[in-house]
Amino acid sequence: MPDRTEKHSTMPDSPVDVKTQSRLTP
Repeated sequence: MPDRTEKHSTMPDSPVDVKTQSRLTP
């Protein structure tokens, strides 16, 4: 999951939060 890694690198938060942010962001 490259998306998860990239998002995590940008926003080091909980995995759930990252997923929510990714869904919120188009």
